Amino acid sequence: MAEDPQIIGEDQLKTIPVFIPDSTILSVGEGGTGANAEGVPADHQRYIYFAKMWNLGAATIASIYESLAGVLQLKDQQLLTQNQTQQIPSAGPSDLPVYRFRSSSFVRIQLSGVGGVTASGVGVTLEFLDRPGGA
Repeated sequence: MAEDPQIIGEDQLKTIPVFIPDSTILSVGEGGTGANAEGVPADHQRYIYFAKMWNLGAATIASIYESLAGVLQLKDQQLLTQNQTQQIPSAGPSDLPVYRFRSSSFVRIQLSGVGGVTASGVGVTLEFLDRPGGA
């Protein structure tokens, strides 16, 4: 868990609502998924304060990665049971971020099936702020 900036009163969280249909790894951003997803702006960091995932079918593992210069770093993995909704943190949006992504990186999500069953589609909502301070 990141121990970075707290939300400041005048800052407004932005929302990324996406649907991940299958096991293809996708970049996700405010502009959409895949080629439409923007990376973290140069000289900024992306702080994610809240993530909500809802699984529409069979048990599925959702993996959240940071992709920087083509190298993936696993940030989190969540097992979503059949028709489960899960949020991080469980109490709702926090004043402290749960994930931090570095300058020029991308948020990427991949689904995996469980027990030989194909991954079902998962809806994901991320609430975030981009803040100056690269690295």
